[in-house]
Amino acid sequence: MERFDFDRSLNEFAESWYEARADRLTPEEMERAIDEIYETWANTPIPSLGATPIEWFERQSDEELFAAFRDYLERSSVPSVLTEELTDRPSMIPRLVSLIRGATDGETIETVMELLRELGDASVYPLYVEWITDERFDDEIALHAIEALQIGADAVADELLRRANGASDKIKDRIADVVAYASPRERAFELLTERFLTGSDLQLFAMYLGRYGDPRAIPVLKSRAADCDFVSFREIANAVEQLGGEMDVERDFSEDPAYIRIKGAQHAKTTGDVSRGTEQ
Repeated sequence: MERFDFDRSLNEFAESWYEARADRLTPEEMERAIDEIYETWANTPIPSLGATPIEWFERQSDEELFAAFRDYLERSSVPSVLTEELTDRPSMIPRLVSLIRGATDGETIETVMELLRELGDASVYPLYVEWITDERFDDEIALHAIEALQIGADAVADELLRRANGASDKIKDRIADVVAYASPRERAFELLTERFLTGSDLQLFAMYLGRYGDPRAIPVLKSRAADCDFVSFREIANAVEQLGGEMDVERDFSEDPAYIRIKGAQHAKTTGDVSRGTEQ
């Protein structure tokens, strides 16, 4: 079945709109008009459809709307006017959940996840937990699940922490990426501390410990400040101060590549500012 090209229709409408006003509007005013253009187009009848874009999808049954969504997803980009109608229908949740369970490509997963998030659905969280804690699922899929669960971390934190027992370092890191956004739990603090001390991303877990808000992390953070690079040191210092502590570890970073690069950029900016001030 040939589907109407809504994206092309919108682009043509926008081009005509801009051309009719090119001599009256500045580029900045045209840019600010994007939302207005979209709303006007979405509510303007398209002769070949016999309806406006909004009306076209509003008239469709759940089955017809879902079929259209799958077609557009497979053939091209999904029109915004279609996804807006989808997120107005909680009745679409079971179909979307079924679709994401069988999905393997990142684009489909990301698109459906976003729709389920807007619909406020948590029934798919157990699936996301599986994606995070099963190494058969690659990092791209796990990352989508992590981002989705960070919003509802409290709902899955206990189950994720249970699965952290005996898990690989890779799975522990994934779990920590979620439980760092949950309300405080002793096991979560222990996991974040462990991953900071032994994990692969010192800066990330320093940030997590800082935002988690437990002052007990201060000595743990300082313990890695003596042997880390400059960028990690700054993140650790930020976390210590965020927890109400004082960063009293002194280091010499004069030979650290990142320190040299950052200081060089700051010096160049200062020199440039002074030069411009002199010219004035």
